[in-house]
Amino acid sequence: TKRMGLGMAEFIPKEVKTTEEYDLYCHYVAGLVGIGLSQLFAACELEDRKFASMDELANDMGLFLQKTNIIRDYLEDIEEEPAPR
Repeated sequence: TKRMGLGMAEFIPKEVKTTEEYDLYCHYVAGLVGIGLSQLFAACELEDRKFASMDELANDMGLFLQKTNIIRDYLEDIEEEPAPR
């Protein structure tokens, strides 16, 4: 989405240094996906319609999954050649 792309673009020129920035980055790359999928699944009746309006819960799940991926890939990322920024 446009909002996701613009949000991720904020982090191109800078490093994530605070917990708040880390959460915002994860929101843009995964939280918005969680929100969109919850709305889609509710519209298709794959989950209860009440989940379509539970953006905070959907965002938190997206952040959880993104942070899990970051932790899982940590060693591979620090050993990457050339070194990541």
